[in-house]
Amino acid sequence: MPTERGVSRPGRGSCALAALFILGLGRAAAQAEEPAPHAEKATLALVPSEASPELPAGRQADLETIDDTLVRFFVKANKFDVVERSRIEAVVNEHQFATSSFGDPSNAARLGKLLGAQYLVLSRVRQLDVRMASDDIPYIEERRCGTTARLRIDLRVVRTETGKIVAGETGDSGRISDQGGACGAAAKDAVTNAVNRVAEALVGKVIDAVYPIKAVHVAGREVTLNRGEGGNLVVGVTLDCFTQGEGFLDLDTGETLGHEETAAGTLTVTQIMPKFSRAEAAEGVTIPTKAVCRVVRHEPPSAGKPIPPRPKVNF
Repeated sequence: MPTERGVSRPGRGSCALAALFILGLGRAAAQAEEPAPHAEKATLALVPSEASPELPAGRQADLETIDDTLVRFFVKANKFDVVERSRIEAVVNEHQFATSSFGDPSNAARLGKLLGAQYLVLSRVRQLDVRMASDDIPYIEERRCGTTARLRIDLRVVRTETGKIVAGETGDSGRISDQGGACGAAAKDAVTNAVNRVAEALVGKVIDAVYPIKAVHVAGREVTLNRGEGGNLVVGVTLDCFTQGEGFLDLDTGETLGHEETAAGTLTVTQIMPKFSRAEAAEGVTIPTKAVCRVVRHEPPSAGKPIPPRPKVNF
């Protein structure tokens, strides 16, 4: 077809190029709207535990066992990259840190930065009592021992970027008994059980403070939670779930005090997997994705009923 002089019409190649350009812009815009990939796991370092002056001298050797157990439960929880203890000891010695100096959050923050850790865990063993009683076993000329152990630990978590304490918990094993075994074995078993009970509870509380339990996938009544083995959940436990709304700020500090929360319903945990758990919603209840869930310690609220905001640590 003839064209007017001085006016050029785009050819088929130019149209195709323009179409591809527009299509590319559309894809770029769509990609920009997609959520960014999840960041890497935060790094956590646990400094050697400090013994309170009241701790018997004979129990000092148990501090290493306590530290190893805490590290094991933090690793098992799969929420943090945990710094090797040998590296922590090397940095502490190189920079001549005193364990007692970690009571100052600024020193803890400095050590955390040297280790490349976003969180530093400080623990103080307040009590480790071991009591033994023995009696004769009739007719066989042997003795059996009963041992009772109790462990109490104060634990704090410092966010190294700010120097703020973001979690402070006390773990108490209560009286742990081991009856009827050989005297040496009974004492060791009672201490081991007390350490395991306290470590599991404390690690669970820290994870709850830093990474609350959330619904990450919902298929009908089946809900997948972002908490797996080592996350302080057990099959059969009931959870209250909430949707979070507007946050409340402290007008003086600008810190988030909490969020408006609306009850979404209850869940019962049915399966614990290495990295996540499955739960079932109550009949007639739909739990939304991203709902925050907490282990029930009270009567579950009715779904849809607004409740007062709960305090929340601002990370």
